[in-house]
Amino acid sequence: MKTFIPLVLLCALIYGCGTSQDKSGLPVIDLTQQYPKKDIVLQDIANVEYISLNAKDAPLIGQVQIGYISNDCYILYDSMHGDVFVLDQNGKARNHFNHKGNGSKEYMFASHLTFDPVADEIYILDANGSNGILVYTGEGIFVRHFPDLARQNIAEIYDFDDQTLIAYFAPSSADPDNLNHTDPYVFISKLKGTIESRVNLHFSQRLSNRIMIPLGDGAVAPILIATSESRKYGHNFVIADRSADTLYILSQNHVLTPILARTPSVFAQDPFVAWSVGLMTDQFICMGALEYNFEMLKRQFINNQPLGDLKSQDYLYFFKSHEIFIPHFINVDWPSKKASVEMNRVSVREKNMSARIIQADRLADALEKGELHGKLKEVAQTLSYDDNPVLMLLRYK
Repeated sequence: MKTFIPLVLLCALIYGCGTSQDKSGLPVIDLTQQYPKKDIVLQDIANVEYISLNAKDAPLIGQVQIGYISNDCYILYDSMHGDVFVLDQNGKARNHFNHKGNGSKEYMFASHLTFDPVADEIYILDANGSNGILVYTGEGIFVRHFPDLARQNIAEIYDFDDQTLIAYFAPSSADPDNLNHTDPYVFISKLKGTIESRVNLHFSQRLSNRIMIPLGDGAVAPILIATSESRKYGHNFVIADRSADTLYILSQNHVLTPILARTPSVFAQDPFVAWSVGLMTDQFICMGALEYNFEMLKRQFINNQPLGDLKSQDYLYFFKSHEIFIPHFINVDWPSKKASVEMNRVSVREKNMSARIIQADRLADALEKGELHGKLKEVAQTLSYDDNPVLMLLRYK
C-alpha cells in the first residue's frame, strides 16, 4: 500500500491587489483567482543572519527540524531518532539529550516539541507512546509526564502562557461525536496535564486528515492531507483549520478573532484545496494552498505511476492595505535558489521572526558551483559536506 505525504507549503512577501469581503465584512482570499506576482528581495524586508552550528565540541546534529526560536536560544529536534539540541544565540550547544525508549521517562517518537522559557521546561509530545506528553528541564532532566493524554490523537502542542499549553486534536473518523473531534483546540495544564478549557471553536463537520481513495476490488490508497494549520507567534496563536473557511487569531485572554476568509468553501471544492498558515508578522501573513486532485492520484496509483508534485500556490496578505500577492523571494546571498521562509510547526517567542535550516552538503555544493555570495558564502567556506547545518535567522523590519 502506498502513502503519499506531500511537503508542507509555506510562503513569502510584499505589495499588490486588493481583496473582496464576505457578508460579515471579513477580507476574502479567492483561491481560484490569479493575483499579481511580486519579486521580493529578502534582505529588503528582513535582517538576515546565518548561524553556523559547528561550534567547538558541538554534537553531530544531522537531519533536524526547528522546535523553538527566540532571541536567546534555538531548540532543534530529530523526531525519528529522538535527539534534542538546545543552542544559544550564537549556535553553540547548551545541551543535547536523547531519551528515546520505552521507559516511563522516555518517548518512542518525538512527534512535536515546545518550550517554556520562563520555567525552562521542554515539552515533548509522543503521540503514539504510552507517556503522552513528557516534560524535561532545559538540561534534559525528566520532570513529569502526562500518560492520561497518551494515544489521544493529539497532533500538536505549543507553549501558550505560564499555566497552559495549547494543543490540537486531529480528526477522529472512529468517534465523530467525541468532544476532542468537534472542539479540538484545548488548553492543557502544564502542572497536571489535564484539559482546563477549550477554545470557542466548534466544528459540526470536520474533514479528515486522511482520505481513502477506492481503487477497486476492496483496495484503497490512503492520502495524508499534511498541511500544518496552526502557528504560535509571540503571544498570539494563529488557526487556519482545514475544516474552516475562516482564519483566526487567538489572543492571550482567549479571545478568538476572525481575520480572513477563503473561497471556495472547504466543503464545496473539486478538487480539494487545503490551506495553511506559514508566517505572520505585524505587517502581513503568509499562507499556502495545496490542491489534491483525487482522481489524478487514483489513476497514478492504479497505473503504478510515480506520484507527481501537487499543484501549490503561496499567498501574502497585508493587514493594513488588504492587498494580496503571489510572492517570490530573492535571496541576494543565494540568488539561484528560492529563499523559502520555512515555519513548519515552530513556536516563535518573539514577533516578526522566523528561521530555516540549511544543510551543510547543499551549501558546500552551491559554493563549489559559485552560487553563494556575501555572508552565506563566508559561512559556507568554513563547512564540509558532513558538517552540521546552518540556521538562517530572519528578523522582519
